[in-house]
Amino acid sequence: MPPHARCQSSLELTVNEVTPLIRLPDGAHVLAEVAICELEDNHPGPHVSLGQTDGEDQDWWIRWTTEVLPLTCCSVTGPNEDEPLCLLPADHAGAHSFAL
Repeated sequence: MPPHARCQSSLELTVNEVTPLIRLPDGAHVLAEVAICELEDNHPGPHVSLGQTDGEDQDWWIRWTTEVLPLTCCSVTGPNEDEPLCLLPADHAGAHSFAL
């Protein structure tokens, strides 16, 4: 089965959105100036992009409603044993990250 197309919506981040992510202890990711939606193309609801993972392994996501908030990751694994967990927030719309 071919992979699903990924949403191409992007959002230029403001200081208000980046500042709380910069202040997180032991951030695991380089912060981007532009967030790109990580959901399947034509998904319902707001766009989302991973903003940062902190030292407590909590993922912080950016929604296009310009919220930065902690969300639990989706716990679905791929259909094959060697495929990882879905890397999107729990209860996300559309396909899992391993199918995009």
